Amino acid sequence: MSKSILRFLIFLTVLWIGSMMAYYVSSMWFIVIWYAGLFLVSLYFSLKTGEKLSSLFKLEGKWILKSVLFLPLIYVLMAVVTVLFPTAGTTAQVQNVDLITALVITLLGPVSEEMAFRGYAQSIVRRKMSMNSTILISALFFSLFHPFEIFPQIFVMSLVLSVVREISGSLVPPMIIHCLNNTVALMISFFT
Repeated sequence: MSKSILRFLIFLTVLWIGSMMAYYVSSMWFIVIWYAGLFLVSLYFSLKTGEKLSSLFKLEGKWILKSVLFLPLIYVLMAVVTVLFPTAGTTAQVQNVDLITALVITLLGPVSEEMAFRGYAQSIVRRKMSMNSTILISALFFSLFHPFEIFPQIFVMSLVLSVVREISGSLVPPMIIHCLNNTVALMISFFT
């Protein structure tokens, strides 16, 4: 078995076992440790596959504004998808959010997920397939690790994040978009 296949299997194991344990254990500290571990494993494996730290986290000023402007586009696309594929139930309401939970939802989770899905997994697919195939597979892979009830909405958001990753050449813009999206979702959930 090649090292790249072994790395990917380890990555999948960390991703799958961690998400299952986080669901059943429901300890915020476990989730913090798991997300930090997922980020580090994904970063390490990305670097082992030839990604450069300077390109993964390249920050260009124009992309900060563009990242913010992608959020309304995502919401319009998600609204259209929701009309076409209504969700089966209501979204979970968050009531008592402590600081750690808020940081996990708005910062640690999105940053770790972007490192895992758009940093490591998408870069592996990009080496083997066309850009369009890479975007589709990356979005599908990301969507499968989220609740099935909201699959179409997550898939649309993930498509945009994958496109932004490809055209910007950096993880920073999708990280910004993902963090902003989760912050907006948390605020809407908290105030409704």
